[in-house]
Amino acid sequence: MKTKVGRIILGVVVVLLVLVALTALFGPPLTRRAAKKSFPLHEGEIQVPGLDGRVEIYRDSFGIPHIYGDTQHDLFFAQGYVHAQDRFWQM
Repeated sequence: MKTKVGRIILGVVVVLLVLVALTALFGPPLTRRAAKKSFPLHEGEIQVPGLDGRVEIYRDSFGIPHIYGDTQHDLFFAQGYVHAQDRFWQM
């Protein structure tokens, strides 16, 4: 009875060690790639449906967005878009 339990425990330990080794080897590149995709775009032009006019978003040297738009609706829409874009990495 003790040897059967000992073998089961040894098997579980070996599987856990293999999983830890695989995570250490392949985990960082995968998480880096996924994290890089979630960073917001800081330059370029995006066409977004739902806007009434033109919106311009300028980010200063600290990364703080400054939003300029034609209507109040466009400003709030762009603020929500920028906020979601900046916080996407948390999901």
